[in-house]
Amino acid sequence: MDTVLVPRAPLTARRRRATPRHRSCRQEELEHATKPQRDPVLPVLAGSYPSGGVVALLRYREDGRDWRKLTPSDIRCQLLSCALPPLRRSANQPAGGSSAAAAAAPARERRQGLMAAVATGVLQAIEEGSYWSPGFGCRDAVKCVGVLRPMSRLVPCAESRPKASIKAELPPRLVCSSTPLVDLCVELAGQEGQSRVALAQFSAVGDLPGSRIDLAHLEIQEAQLLLRSTYLKAVLEVDKHIHGDVAAVLEGGSAIYTSDVSILRGNIEDGAPWLSDVQRIDVIWVALPRTARFDEGGQDYASEDDRKSMVDRFCRLIAAAAKEGVKTLVIPEPGSGGSAGSWHPSSRIGAILREAVLTCGKGLEQVVVCPSGQVNARWHDFSSAFEHGIVESNFDPKLEAVKAAMSRLRLDRYRPDIEATATRYYASSAGWLGRLGRFPPRGVDEERPQTCPAAPSRD
Repeated sequence: MDTVLVPRAPLTARRRRATPRHRSCRQEELEHATKPQRDPVLPVLAGSYPSGGVVALLRYREDGRDWRKLTPSDIRCQLLSCALPPLRRSANQPAGGSSAAAAAAPARERRQGLMAAVATGVLQAIEEGSYWSPGFGCRDAVKCVGVLRPMSRLVPCAESRPKASIKAELPPRLVCSSTPLVDLCVELAGQEGQSRVALAQFSAVGDLPGSRIDLAHLEIQEAQLLLRSTYLKAVLEVDKHIHGDVAAVLEGGSAIYTSDVSILRGNIEDGAPWLSDVQRIDVIWVALPRTARFDEGGQDYASEDDRKSMVDRFCRLIAAAAKEGVKTLVIPEPGSGGSAGSWHPSSRIGAILREAVLTCGKGLEQVVVCPSGQVNARWHDFSSAFEHGIVESNFDPKLEAVKAAMSRLRLDRYRPDIEATATRYYASSAGWLGRLGRFPPRGVDEERPQTCPAAPSRD
């Protein structure tokens, strides 16, 4: 049998075929990816590249330590140690990036490193598709598999605009709750017969998406959603999902709708235990104007354009939730007292949100508002206006001046020439409101006829 030799292609052609022309970002990430196998060690600091004493949130695929194995007791002990002063610095400073350098770091940096480690464990659970509940190595630990990846999509401004401004026949229930944000979502999603729960998230117009995951400027209460759920994964990949510039999209009034967000961990103060009963919610991300001009009293907008802009954005949020079939919408305190990077009058923004829910909330069963951080006086003003509305005052200073002038002149009916007297009285009397009940002036007898006073005697 004859052997036929197949001629080989030239070397340059073989090299050209072996080397792909384009390499995707996913292929480069997989080449540098490391399967987490080693046990984690605390304390650590947050940094750009992973090392012995540094955890890098954006390079979690290159970290060989399995941060899913952090037990609740380890996290609680580290939180307590962050409240203590750091170790004394010796003459020989430890090398940067080492565990000794992390132990000697200030408490704020160690707390930030702990938050980055907890968030990295959530990202590794999504990549590996499993975790141990309530923690690795616990006596009753159960391995949970099948972690879903969240998916984001763009809701354009035109689609989220409400079609009609007629109030719904059966408006949703308005509820105010002081329960923390993520705990409230877990409670509502775990109720029997609850179909779909969505959470509204706000940011200021112009903020970059990276500011959402900047743990250096977030307290533990503000970062609960990122540390306990898979929403962090959605924020990291949101630009790939919507195929556009996130900042420009949000500034234009559109919303980003993220579905299948799983809440995997418990409260951070309790050690962030892994949950076996996972609750899933949706998240709607919208942007609010950073600030607005207030009136003289500081309780309302000075410009009607600012008020209309907030009404339009809230109506789009409520309409987008109703269109997606959401039954329960959870809204943290939006822009009240500087929350979410924006500053708006608390009472007025609560009344605007109430009107938007009653106008565009057809299909929603209930809308629950909760504080975005610590409960303060602004939260009470906002919740009262949202639940009961604002009683508009009909106080007119010029009308009160006319009434005061009529009382002073003892007129029982309005006369055309009273306007000039009232205007002159209103312009010359700065404290006229406090003296409305002092007519006639004190010390003057109304019944005594007006006569010239007698000259004093020389005796």
